[in-house]
Parts: sequence; C-alpha cells; structure tokens
Amino acid sequence: MVCLLIEDITIRKGEQVQLDVRFRGRMSKTLMWPRPLSHCESHKQKTEIVAEMDRLLEDYNYADVARIFNEKGFKKGGGLPLTPIAVATFEAPTR
Repeated sequence: MVCLLIEDITIRKGEQVQLDVRFRGRMSKTLMWPRPLSHCESHKQKTEIVAEMDRLLEDYNYADVARIFNEKGFKKGGGLPLTPIAVATFEAPTR
C-alpha cells in the first residue's frame, strides 16, 4: 500500500540523517534527525565512573571494586551486575 504513495526515498548521512521522500503527484517531504551513536559511543562509560574505578583499584582488587559498584546500584550493559572481569576491561586501557 505504501508503494502506491511513495515514488522515491533518498537517505543522506552527514552530521544528521536526512531522508528525502518523494510522493507520487510531485509532493516531497524532507525529514531530518540526529545521527545515531555508534555501538562504542552508546556503551562508553562516563569518565567519572572510570575515574572512581581507577581510584578504588589503588586499594582494592577487581572483585572488591565490582562489589562496591554493585552495592551503589551500578549496572553494566543489559542491566547486569558488574563482574570482576568487567572491571578489568574498564581498567586495562588506562594502565
């Protein structure tokens, strides 16, 4: 049914995503929205959390840091509790 209304669609990716829709009968509409974040950008941890983790790792091991963050209610991707292995992956690039 939609194909009876739409003649052509053009997608342009720049700083924003631009969708140019050309309808039958020469009417057109331009839609724009912010470009979605990449997977890495959407899963990036806040710098305050990483800094707090680094500070705690000076006195505690990975398991203790994971426990402390879980007690504070911190969750990793998917709403799962933080594990010692996850703490190690947060910490590894900075050391």
